[in-house]
Order: sequence, then C-alpha cells, then structure tokens
Amino acid sequence: MTRASERLVIVGASLAGLRAAEAARASGFSGEIVLIGEEKETPYDRPFLSKEFLEEGEAPEPVRIASTEAIAEQGIRMMLGERATALDAGNRTVVTDQGEHRYDSAVIATGSGPIRLPAAEGFPVSSLCAR
Repeated sequence: MTRASERLVIVGASLAGLRAAEAARASGFSGEIVLIGEEKETPYDRPFLSKEFLEEGEAPEPVRIASTEAIAEQGIRMMLGERATALDAGNRTVVTDQGEHRYDSAVIATGSGPIRLPAAEGFPVSSLCAR
C-alpha cells in the first residue's frame, strides 16, 4: 500500500500513459497521479489505416479513450499542453516547458516519431521503420 503523500508522475498522456495511471490505481496506489502530455487533448486511440482511408484520403476520427471527468474521477491530474523537456533523476523532478514536477515514482510513456535519414533521399518512401 502506498502513502497518500506519494506522487507518481507519468510523462506521456497517451493511451499507454493513461493505462499506466489506471493500473497504478487498480493495484492500490493511493497517492497523487500526475499525467503530463504535450498534446492539448485527452488520450485517444488512433484507428488503423485502411484501404478506404488510403483511397479516399480522409483520416478517420480518433477515438477518445476517456473524458476529462472520468479521468479526474480516478484521481488522475492531467497536465495537457505541457511538454516534458528533462528528467532530473537526482532531484526526482520532471522538468517541463511550464515548470517542474517532483515525483516519488515516474513512468516515461512517450511515443516516437519517424527519423528522416539523409541516405534515404531519392527513394520513394517518406520514412523507414526499424524494429
């Protein structure tokens, strides 16, 4: 069981970040949970691409995973539109473009983006994926 004074900071207010917060609550974490995300919208799931999308060119609407109210009811504080810029493990602090957040435990649940390789210029691909 956790102390109510403990703080869990999760960097990445995406599906993975929200699920980490929910799992902490479900496992008995009773302290403060802060979910930090650069995007200004609540977590959503991106639908898979389909032939229809590729042929018609209209992106399907993202599916909202939970409302702001539902997230708050779980005792999760959302810090949306706040970009994490550094992690100071020695001082147990996440630094953002809007300030600092002290933590007792931290989860890094950020996504990734494609890397443009200069050597791939001229090839008929917009990005490469390595696994």
